[in-house]
Amino acid sequence: MHIRGVIKILGVFLIIHSLGLLPPILLSLYYHDHQLNDFLITLAVTLGSGLILWLSFRNTGGELRRHEGFLVVAAFWVVLSAFSGLPLIIGAH
Repeated sequence: MHIRGVIKILGVFLIIHSLGLLPPILLSLYYHDHQLNDFLITLAVTLGSGLILWLSFRNTGGELRRHEGFLVVAAFWVVLSAFSGLPLIIGAH
């Protein structure tokens, strides 16, 4: 199993997912809703985690097989859920 390739792909997906936090950040700036820090912290954690994973395994090559593809999808659902909930955990009022 090419677990290093799976981790590298998860890192790339986290980097892409962190870009999805830009609209909430812009809306928070526009509406002055005091949630800006929650989104900025989440952006930093998500982008930082993705960069660490990707940079650690960026030289990993090879093709993934079918069962590794399933692992990428399943792991990303779990990782995506955890990182998407960060603004709610950080900004619990």
